[in-house]
Amino acid sequence: MMLFWDGGHVASWQIALMSVGMIAFWGVVIWLGYIVVRAATSSSPTPDEGQSARRILDERLARGEVDADQYELIRSALVEAPDNKVSVGSPR
Repeated sequence: MMLFWDGGHVASWQIALMSVGMIAFWGVVIWLGYIVVRAATSSSPTPDEGQSARRILDERLARGEVDADQYELIRSALVEAPDNKVSVGSPR
C-alpha cells in the first residue's frame, strides 16, 4: 500500500501545506473564540443621557458646586432639552 504518490514518502510541499493548514485552522478557532468571549463580556448598555446628566447634577449639588437656584435652573433645562445637551453656566 502506498502512502502518497512518491512511493510511500511524504513530499516537502505536503508537509508545508499541512503546516499552513493547521496554523490557519487554529488561527480561525482562536479568532472565533475571541469574538465570542468579547461579545459575551461587553454587555455595557448605554446609559440614558438624561439620567446620567441628572445624576451628575445631583452630585454637583451634594458637593456644593452649585446652589439650589442654579440646580433648579439646570434641572429644568435638562427636562426641556430634547437631546439632553444643555449648556448652562461655565464649564468646570
